[in-house]
Amino acid sequence: MIEFNQKFVKCVSVTDSFSIMRGDHCMLPLSKARMMESMGAVKILDKLVRPNSSYLADDDYLYRAAFSNRRQTRVMWIQNYNKHGGAEISNYNCVAVGRNLGFDIVGMVVNDLQGKNLLRNADVIIVNNLHSENKDVVVDYLKNTTIPWIKYDHDFLETDFDLFKKSKLNVFISPIHRDFYFEKVGLEIAEKSICLPLAIIPERWEYKSDSRQPDTVFIPSYKKCRKNVVQFIEQHPDKKYIVAGDIKPMSPNIETIGEIDYDKMQEMYHKYDMVLHMPEKMFAGDRILFEATLCGCKVITNENAGHASWTFDWRDHKILRVHLKNALYEFWRHVDRITNGA
Repeated sequence: MIEFNQKFVKCVSVTDSFSIMRGDHCMLPLSKARMMESMGAVKILDKLVRPNSSYLADDDYLYRAAFSNRRQTRVMWIQNYNKHGGAEISNYNCVAVGRNLGFDIVGMVVNDLQGKNLLRNADVIIVNNLHSENKDVVVDYLKNTTIPWIKYDHDFLETDFDLFKKSKLNVFISPIHRDFYFEKVGLEIAEKSICLPLAIIPERWEYKSDSRQPDTVFIPSYKKCRKNVVQFIEQHPDKKYIVAGDIKPMSPNIETIGEIDYDKMQEMYHKYDMVLHMPEKMFAGDRILFEATLCGCKVITNENAGHASWTFDWRDHKILRVHLKNALYEFWRHVDRITNGA
């Protein structure tokens, strides 16, 4: 992972016009290099910079140093980290759509706070999970600013319930996620709260029905489901189980395949017949359910996976695609409404 104190990265020009201006190879500030790469002008060569993946929306909003000079709705997007956890991947997807809609989005990670001075220039602030180092700095700012802000959570770890009361809008990613905070905070926040499926761009997940190994069960997240997995395997010894991660096989019908990069997950979903994801404790969402369904897998899960609490038929990939696509645009309609004082 790149260190934030690195100022310049090595790039190669991709277009003739950029090559004429900067030469075939050049050194650019990281934020500039990220933006130029997303525009197709350069390719970043520096090995310390994680290459962009076709399955992840560009995350260069986290590396921007200023809003655009062209006047657009300025969005400050605050999140815990710049890593590729489930919440962060959802953020990348949501930001990708927002930028296509014309929002000017600059990101800030709470455990680093670069870009803090840009907060005062924003028209609206989106606040994701807040439980990393420097949280108090962000919370104090939010409680005193006159800029409207939206709380868009992805987990159950927020304990400062006043944030939900002071926000202009609260966004939850599943019914059990919403109901958990209604119980903790109170129903007084219900009128300014909405529930939208996790931000997934459905076009990035291709449906296939005829490429699978029969009677195979893929287990993408063993650590979340350990006890339930062991019990399920004991009850269904006739299946072959493929476990992502480095665990010791428990029986001859179990194959471990090590850690899987996120951009390889679609390939896994296309290869195996079923996906087993039965968490031992409650999670707000769990993107595995939706991504596997979009790819055509049969999903075995339980009530602890937040996305299983949706009342629409999420197991039908056609229905799920419509809901996921609409959710992305509905979110940004709310952002536009709040920015314009509606």
